[in-house]
Amino acid sequence: LPTTTSGVTRPTPSTSTDIVGPHHSSSYAAHTKTPNCGSSLVPRHRGDRTACQASSAQYHEGKITVTRQPRPRPTFSSTVSSLFGSTNGGSSKKKKKKRRTDDARSNPSDAELVELDIYYRIYNPDSLQSGDKMPLMVLHGGPSLPSEYLYSIADNMPGDRAVIFYDQIGCGRSSEPKQLDFYGIPQSIDDLEVLLDKLGLHRFHLLGHSFGGVLAYEYAKRIAERGHVLVDTVAATPATERAQCVSVILANTSTSMEKSDQEWTRLVLECATDNSLPGVTPNDRFFRRNQCRLDEMPEDLSAAFEHCGRTWFGTSVVADWVAAPPSEQHMQNLPPFLIIAGEYDFVTLPCTAGW
Repeated sequence: LPTTTSGVTRPTPSTSTDIVGPHHSSSYAAHTKTPNCGSSLVPRHRGDRTACQASSAQYHEGKITVTRQPRPRPTFSSTVSSLFGSTNGGSSKKKKKKRRTDDARSNPSDAELVELDIYYRIYNPDSLQSGDKMPLMVLHGGPSLPSEYLYSIADNMPGDRAVIFYDQIGCGRSSEPKQLDFYGIPQSIDDLEVLLDKLGLHRFHLLGHSFGGVLAYEYAKRIAERGHVLVDTVAATPATERAQCVSVILANTSTSMEKSDQEWTRLVLECATDNSLPGVTPNDRFFRRNQCRLDEMPEDLSAAFEHCGRTWFGTSVVADWVAAPPSEQHMQNLPPFLIIAGEYDFVTLPCTAGW
């Protein structure tokens, strides 16, 4: 999409590499240089451009470390002479066929393990272990559009229920490895499980927005296929086994990335024939009609655009994903789901009808 809408410049990620991991603006980087940010409570202020626009709620923030290895991928090799010919000035030799070889990248047990940081933020942290009000875990979309645009959920949450956000690997204040082999939906679900374990969550609600809903569904399906059944009490099992997802909300989440792309294209073409805004490009019309319908872009959304990832971003990196149900024997283990969608969102009803 173009970088300007309604006279408001839509920030694009910086290419600065001053900070290891994600790309940040200078003001954002300064905010993240506090070494012990995870041990303090920080008030949100209207003037803080990285926070929501109108809240005095306190939050706890910190980072956890996860370990990843590149996804297995076959590599090929060939002799130098087959590629460049002989070294004695003669004619090139007949090229040999490339042969598949095994190396650290195609053997997961030998692949190099890499430690990556995941940034999280918890609003109303004192209620995290509340038995009466189970916390809400929120998964952002993208892929790689960080959680900032969703922080207002905490403002509108009644009472003092804890609300947890985190930036998935590849965006925001979390690490952004440059190798695509480190990314994938299964790896992202692994990260969620590690975070739940580190926070010691026993029972919680899960909300996934857009691509975050893909992760929420795949997480719930993974747990269901392990044979976990939701219960009213916490069994005396290891922490990773105790995590109980009691409900899932999928907000503007498609059952097929291919269908989403088709609907995106259809809506943009519709905007091309819309003459209600003369002098505005179809992409700008699409942004105003199907992404942000406000006259002025909210600060949170602007900040999320500014800090989005550049390595693993957009639906193209998960283009083949289609929601598949768990096996029939595990279907009963799924928690209850609530499917919601915005009236004008580009994830249209045909995209969500499959749920």
